[in-house]
Amino acid sequence: MGLGAILGESLIFEEGRLINGSYADYAIPRAFNTPNIKTVFVETTDPIGPYGAKGSGEIPLLAIGPAVTNAIHHAIRVRLTSAPHTPDQVLEAIRQRNGHSLSAGSVTRNPRRWWSEAVRQLYPLGLQATLRRVSKAWRPHEIAATIETVHQPETKPDILGLLEMYGDAAPLAGGTDILVLETQGLPVPRVLIKLTDCEALAGIRERDDGSLELGATVTLAELAESSIAGPALQATALQIATPQIRQVATVGGNLCQAKRCWFFRSGMDCYKRSGPIRPCYAITGDHRFYHAVQDAHRCQAITPSDLATTLIALDATMMIERSADQRRLPVQQLYCGPGEVILSGSEVITSISIPALARARKTIYRKFSLWEGAFAIVTICVSASFSSQGIVQEIRIALGGVSAKPYREIRLEKMLKGRKIDGKTIDHCVVSWLRRTHPLAHNHWKAFATANVLRRAYLTCTRANSNERRHTSAGEWSGLRCERGHQ
Repeated sequence: MGLGAILGESLIFEEGRLINGSYADYAIPRAFNTPNIKTVFVETTDPIGPYGAKGSGEIPLLAIGPAVTNAIHHAIRVRLTSAPHTPDQVLEAIRQRNGHSLSAGSVTRNPRRWWSEAVRQLYPLGLQATLRRVSKAWRPHEIAATIETVHQPETKPDILGLLEMYGDAAPLAGGTDILVLETQGLPVPRVLIKLTDCEALAGIRERDDGSLELGATVTLAELAESSIAGPALQATALQIATPQIRQVATVGGNLCQAKRCWFFRSGMDCYKRSGPIRPCYAITGDHRFYHAVQDAHRCQAITPSDLATTLIALDATMMIERSADQRRLPVQQLYCGPGEVILSGSEVITSISIPALARARKTIYRKFSLWEGAFAIVTICVSASFSSQGIVQEIRIALGGVSAKPYREIRLEKMLKGRKIDGKTIDHCVVSWLRRTHPLAHNHWKAFATANVLRRAYLTCTRANSNERRHTSAGEWSGLRCERGHQ
């Protein structure tokens, strides 16, 4: 309780409405974060307490906050004076101590951002209030979102036929997101088509050419435990949600989950929830953790899929099918907005393929979040192959959580390809990326945090390559066992 209070717990309000009222957003310590607890029974009674009970938690609870504050001061030589001590507080304190600017990105050097920046500046000066006032006079008829029917076909043709028949039906896998949308009053289809009874959409298979195929209904737990999936995919799956959710959440479902913006989810009449003339509450509200620092426009939300970042770095493609035809598409092209996919009502993702060449590259995945299993503040995946001299031959850098859609950093890839990566080169790349960010007023810290994670991912990847070249007989790198010659 004491650690939760000092490290994250706080109620966040916007216009009188609680916006982090679910445990998906409220930063309470999870079971994984809980230290070992020993219970000691003291066999005496308190004559004042009910039935002789006595309170013993409150007094030691008071010491936890000061202890953590002192520990942070001991580590960074800065004393924080307000609770909770969240990552943005700590990073800003370090930068202030070192005399560094708290501003990331450059608006003046990028004319394409002038319009976006002008709109942001106008929001607190009356634009947001005007949009709210105008939108109240135009409220379309709202239809209550209710799931009425769930079909349970067992074959792929039956699934595709039902999707084509209903038109507005949606596939149902683990249900960890779509069922939550209904409770939050967000649009859901009347008809759901359950996918998990179809064996054709399940399983993890290694093809003869060395490529890997993931069925869309493979659960995250199965992916994490698979010996042929590779360390990068295993590490990604293990850092998504809780063990209980990973037992039912699927690969396809993780890719297609809706945005997690807490304004959107908590019932605010925002731009994405209630129509184009509504404001985006993230611009003036609490946007420290789960909103974009790059290339955001009307909506500042991000795509929450952790798995998409790794799959993009691994050049993964997905098979999209409907009753009439099928098409194969790179995972990066799946998204048309924050947590919004290009699939039509009659289409469904049936499998994801990862080529053999991508699997042979060294791949590092990193996630930064508020607690174990939380939605990501940022995800980064670096996948690279090196020559015997340590020269980068191929490299993919994918980022999630910093923009509306996960994407490949093509510019950084071009800067690094054909070179031997050292600390100076990495610092140059990180600074180049920082200059292209466009944070909101209170998430500049997130751009710097992303730069730090990016730098560490680069270094880990290059060290892994060096260790492999020095210890090729061991078959290990970065503490992970090689599987059939892959990373």
